[in-house]
Amino acid sequence: YSTSYTVDVQFEFIDVISNTAVQSGYGETCTVVTPSIPLIGLSSPTCGTTVSSLGATISASPALFAQQYEFRIRLTSDNGPEPT
Repeated sequence: YSTSYTVDVQFEFIDVISNTAVQSGYGETCTVVTPSIPLIGLSSPTCGTTVSSLGATISASPALFAQQYEFRIRLTSDNGPEPT
């Protein structure tokens, strides 16, 4: 994530006269940047609501290619430092 790569490409073809494989040589180089890690939030209408029970479902907005989600639940009166 958030990484720059340079990319260039060449192709191979069969020369019809010699019937041998020939490489074209690499073309112009370009830069490709991958996106940053997506930040997600809770699905609506979870935020700001009162849950009906301790077993209530809390769900996250989907993130592309996510394999699992981790939730951190803290008391709103906990004004301590952000955990790392």
